Amino acid sequence: MGLKPRAVAPPEGGYPTLEYRDDRSSKFWAVSVLGSRVISSYGRIGTDGQTSVKDFPDPVKAQTYAQKTYDSKLKKGYAAVPDEDGGLANDSIESPPVEPATPAGGTTYEAFVSQPYPTGLASSEWSSFPLWFDDHETIIAEADSFSVIDDFMSDLGMDDFEEDFSEHFPNYRGLAACAVDVASERQPGFVFDSYAEFFLCVDVSKAGRPVLLWTGEGQFETLFPSFAAFHASLSQWKA
Repeated sequence: MGLKPRAVAPPEGGYPTLEYRDDRSSKFWAVSVLGSRVISSYGRIGTDGQTSVKDFPDPVKAQTYAQKTYDSKLKKGYAAVPDEDGGLANDSIESPPVEPATPAGGTTYEAFVSQPYPTGLASSEWSSFPLWFDDHETIIAEADSFSVIDDFMSDLGMDDFEEDFSEHFPNYRGLAACAVDVASERQPGFVFDSYAEFFLCVDVSKAGRPVLLWTGEGQFETLFPSFAAFHASLSQWKA
């Protein structure tokens, strides 16, 4: 009989708002945990930013995810914001409305992101690579490290990819990128070069939630007209 996971206790009063400032950018990030739901808010300092919601099977997994993400931000150079009294600011985050999921079949975008992400899958329309699914922030952060991203940013006049992505593409949500660890394990000699630098987004402004592909050439193209069609195309990746 396995041990029951122990919840990671958040800092007293909740997680403080974090900020990151350098010569190129100034951005904030905040997180709160409401039961089994994690709500993140992020964007350019001085703006309302963007809000994302991620649901987990239970509060323990939600708290563990929030703590892991919070620690990751600190390692990247984010720092807690002091309030007027010298304490740490802890802005409350209101939960935005979330479209109801459809558990049966789990083929809607909303249902998919509310469940643990699958691993080692590939789409029949992009079968060369296994897919790594994660939340919007994590996928966009991964794309920010691509070798070809600077040209894309230059073409659009972007100073900071993570910060400016939502301003240029407010209706796109990061969905997946190349699962390098899976590809390297199953295909000896796999090279992660510009050909493998891609990520998938979902257009949440359109009915059906089309799935879009960003390629190494810096263009978005419609991979599937609906998320349901994309989900139906997934199967185990074969090297």
